[in-house]
Amino acid sequence: MTIRRVLVVATMLGAAATAATAAPPKGWKTYTDAKNGWSISYPANFTVDPKYQSIEIDPPVHGVSFSIPESYTKGTNLDDALVAVEVLPGKNCKPAQFLSDPEEVKTLKADGRTYVTAFMPDSGMMQQRSTNLFLISGTCTAVTYFVHSTERTVIDPPPKQYDDARLTKLFDSIRATFTLKK
Repeated sequence: MTIRRVLVVATMLGAAATAATAAPPKGWKTYTDAKNGWSISYPANFTVDPKYQSIEIDPPVHGVSFSIPESYTKGTNLDDALVAVEVLPGKNCKPAQFLSDPEEVKTLKADGRTYVTAFMPDSGMMQQRSTNLFLISGTCTAVTYFVHSTERTVIDPPPKQYDDARLTKLFDSIRATFTLKK
């Protein structure tokens, strides 16, 4: 193999290491944050908030959120849900820098990278909130899922239970398109 060919293969492998493992479905949009060196794709009907602030820790972590449209909540007990990309300065952050009380901290290999994952449940007054953190190992960049729902039994008539597995699958599909360029 020639040196040029070795360099081409090495360059391609390097690009593959930073590329997302999944191409976005047709019709999705892509958001790029040039300052922090990342991009992610999301369904075209989601709402983007480039000034998002996490409420899971004080002081809040800033980022960009991608919220589901109202059509996802209609007729169910789902109040709202979103995927956010949050970035802190530095390297090798820990889940406690993003969540005030992280639980179930573990390592996950998915999407061609390694994550440190954590979960933070919160409930009260018939409200359930859950946050799932996917912190990219060795960085201070995280993809976070936030889901807020109401206990069905306190609504008259009780709405349909939202499909958590379907929502998680959608959020996983969004996360799989995430590319970190730095």
